[in-house]
Amino acid sequence: MNKKLLSLIVCPICKNRLQQVNLSKLRCVHCKKYYPIKHGVPVLVDLDNLPQHLIGQIRYFAPNSKDYGTAKTVETWQRKYEDRLFQSLKTYRGKVLIDDACGSGYVSVEAAKRGMTVLACDLNLSGLIRLYRHAQQLGLSDKIFSVCCSSEEMPIRTNCADAIVANAILEHLPKEKEAIDEITRVTKKNGIAMITVPLAYYLLNPLFLLVNYMHDRKIGHLRRYTKEGLVSRFHAWNLLRVYYTGHTLKVAKTLINIFIPLFDAQYIENEDEKYVSKKLFASNISIIFRKKT
Repeated sequence: MNKKLLSLIVCPICKNRLQQVNLSKLRCVHCKKYYPIKHGVPVLVDLDNLPQHLIGQIRYFAPNSKDYGTAKTVETWQRKYEDRLFQSLKTYRGKVLIDDACGSGYVSVEAAKRGMTVLACDLNLSGLIRLYRHAQQLGLSDKIFSVCCSSEEMPIRTNCADAIVANAILEHLPKEKEAIDEITRVTKKNGIAMITVPLAYYLLNPLFLLVNYMHDRKIGHLRRYTKEGLVSRFHAWNLLRVYYTGHTLKVAKTLINIFIPLFDAQYIENEDEKYVSKKLFASNISIIFRKKT
C-alpha cells in the first residue's frame, strides 16, 4: 500500500495509526483491530453492520457505478461544481483533498490532475474499486486513494486535509451531526469545505414540490436545508460563498430534454448561473466554508 495513503488513514474507532500486515490486511497499532484490503481499497467500515438506511443507499447507488471515475461521467453541471471548488483554492499541488462520498469520482480525478493528493471516500466498495483501477489507467495511482468508509466515522488523520468536498451526502446520513464533526476534525485550520445539499421545500417552485418529494423518498433523502441552517451547523467555520442552483428554467428545460433534446446543456448551465444568488425557486444550495483559526 502506498506510504502516503497509510500516513493519512487511521483506525475509524480509536483514530490511531494503522500498519499494513500484508497485501490484504491492515491492523490498528492500538486496539489491534484488523481491516481488509479489497482489490487495493482499504475497507475501514463494517459493511455488514450498517444501519438499514445506509444499506439501502448502497443498493440504490451501486448499479450506477459501472463508469465511476471515467471522463464520460462528467456532465456540464458537475464541471460547475469543480469550478466553484477550485476557484476557492489558491494552490493545488501537494495539497490534500477529501472527496467525502465521492460518488463517480469526477472531483477526485480533476483534483488529482491538478496535483492534489485525494482521499476518495465512499461506502460503495464496487464503485471505489473501479475508481482505483481507473486512477491506475490514468497514471494517477499516486494521487487518488480510494477508501471505503463512513462519513460519520472517518478513518482519516486529524487536521490533514486542505480541502474537503461533501456534495449531496449530508441529506442521506442518519447521524448528520457526527458527519459534520468529522468534516471539522479532519480539515486543517483555514481549510476549505464545499457543502452541497437540497434546498428546503418552502423555497422550491410549488410546481415541482411533488416531484421533489417523490425523488427524496426514492433516493433516500432524510432532510433539506437553508443557508441559515447550514451556517448554524458549521459553527466552527466562516461562510465564504453561497450558490443557489437548479432554478425553475433549468429544471423545466432539463425535463424537456429528456423527451426532446432542444436545449444545449452548457446553455442551460450558463443560464442557471445568472441566478446563483437567488434562493427562491432554486433546488440546491452549495456553500464554501473556511475553517476558523
